[in-house]
Amino acid sequence: SGSAHRMSSEWLACPTKAGLLKTASTGQYAPRRHAIAKIRNEFTLQSNAHGMSNLIAMWRDPETHTMIRVSMFPTCHPTVQKEAIMLLRHLTFHQDVLLELWRDAEMRRLLLNAASADQTFMVRIE
Repeated sequence: SGSAHRMSSEWLACPTKAGLLKTASTGQYAPRRHAIAKIRNEFTLQSNAHGMSNLIAMWRDPETHTMIRVSMFPTCHPTVQKEAIMLLRHLTFHQDVLLELWRDAEMRRLLLNAASADQTFMVRIE
C-alpha cells in the first residue's frame, strides 16, 4: 500500500531488517555502529509515521532485543556500546518499553555496568 515517501518505515515489515540486524550484531565495530545508528534514525524518530509503534515493536522483537544486548557487552567496542545505549534511549520514549526494560534483569545489569564503567566499559559480567 504505497503511501507518501516521507519516513514511514514499519520495523517489523522492513525488508532490510534482517540485514541491518546482522550487520549491527557482528563483525567490525564501524559497520556495526553505523547499522545501529541507521536503525535508530530511520525507525525511531518522531518524523516516522510508525515511530511510536516501532519503539514497542523493536523492544519486543527477539532479534532486535538480542542485537541490543550483544552490542552492550563489555567486550564490545565503546562506540558500538554507545550507539546501542542511544537506541535504547530512543526506545524508552515509549513508557511500556521503559517499564519492561527495567524489569529485564540482564538489560538492567548491562546498563548499570556501562554506567559504572565511566567511559572505559571494561566491567566484566560475571
